[in-house]
Amino acid sequence: MTPVDEADVRAALDGWRDELLDLTGANRLINLKPDAPGALEIAGPSPKSIVEALRKGDDCGFLGVDGEVGQLEPPPGAVLRTRLPEAALRPALHRLAGRSRQEFLDRGVPTLHLAVGLLHWQDETGPAYASPILLLPVELAGGRAATTR
Repeated sequence: MTPVDEADVRAALDGWRDELLDLTGANRLINLKPDAPGALEIAGPSPKSIVEALRKGDDCGFLGVDGEVGQLEPPPGAVLRTRLPEAALRPALHRLAGRSRQEFLDRGVPTLHLAVGLLHWQDETGPAYASPILLLPVELAGGRAATTR
């Protein structure tokens, strides 16, 4: 049996680990672009209201920029406002729900998350990035969002 050099083993393990992680700007955990395909920016209510509503288990509906809320004073976090017109919002939600459902069926892992807050940062010599601060797994059903448990 040939003796194993610990440095060779460590180098192999480090190489495998580095290949598992995408540390480039293409990784949305490092560089999230709110206007990218597969992303939907929520303009309101406050992040705190959204997180509280989802943690309580409340379903949250979506409202486009030209939509109207059926209530005068909706409960905090119950209506997620976007900057998309209603005509573009519905198809975007259906695409997100379909892609999320398909990824779950293919991989068995929920892939749809709500990013709450962005950290804007930059390496000394590199480009600027925006990284999500908090990720909450969610699911879309019938144009509404809810946390997954």
